[in-house]
Order: sequence, then structure tokens, then C-alpha cells
Amino acid sequence: MAKSLLNKDINHEVCFKELAKSGSEKRIFNAMTELYTLAAVIGFVNGDRKKISKSSSDPIKLVYFSDDDLAIMNMIALMECKDSEDELFLLRKENEEEKYKLIEEYACAGMEIIKKEVYDKEDYLEAIMELAENYKNPESKDPSQSILNIFFGE
Repeated sequence: MAKSLLNKDINHEVCFKELAKSGSEKRIFNAMTELYTLAAVIGFVNGDRKKISKSSSDPIKLVYFSDDDLAIMNMIALMECKDSEDELFLLRKENEEEKYKLIEEYACAGMEIIKKEVYDKEDYLEAIMELAENYKNPESKDPSQSILNIFFGE
């Protein structure tokens, strides 16, 4: 059976709800999927994966992720395998479970950073913008390109 949910660590659930749940006064993301994808990118950029200690009772259904979110996850999977003999390994349907486990681990590590660098700050929006700006794209010829540029084309 194909994977249909992405798990979140229970330790990050409050942060997810405050930053991305409809009705939250501190909401800065339109959807939890956006926060989850950003967390996966931050984890990946840092080369940091963390196993989920205990899954939240509120995983995110894969169908809620946009095509852009899924494309970013596929790019992470491609980058993970770029030096292997089979560069497309994680993109094959039969390896989907392994690909999404990888994404969950990067997202978990990324949420640790977001929790520390954003959630614990007074102005969430300013803190997330600063965090995103601090991640420069080393592959870009334009040194000002950051995660913010990658996500929002700014």
C-alpha cells in the first residue's frame, strides 16, 4: 500500500499549530504543508536528519501537499542520491516509503531549528524571514539567493 501520510514529531505539534493552523493568532503559514516543506528544506540544507521520537496523532495527508511541495521533496530525494549508483532510487514507486521517511526525518530536524530560531521569538514573521534569508544557496551564482528566493521567487 502506498504511503498516504507524513508524520510529525509530537514534540513539534504545538509549534505546527501555532505557526500554521487556521485561527491561530500567531499563524504565519497558510497551511501546515508549507511549514512542513520548509522544515524539510532546512533540515536538508543543514544535512541534518532526526528520527521522529513519537508521531503526533495528526499526520498530514500527502494529498494536501501542493505539486510544488512534492516537487521540492523529489528534489531533496534526488540530491540525497546524486552520488549513488542509482540516482533515481528514491523516486521509484517501490521506494516511496523510504523517500517519505527521509523527508520526515529532514522535516523533524528542520522543525528543531524552526522551533529554536522562530517559535521562541516574539515576532514570528520577522524571525522566519531572517531564518530564510540566512540560508544562502551555495549552487547559485547569485549570492543573494536564499531559501526565501527559492520558495517565493523574491
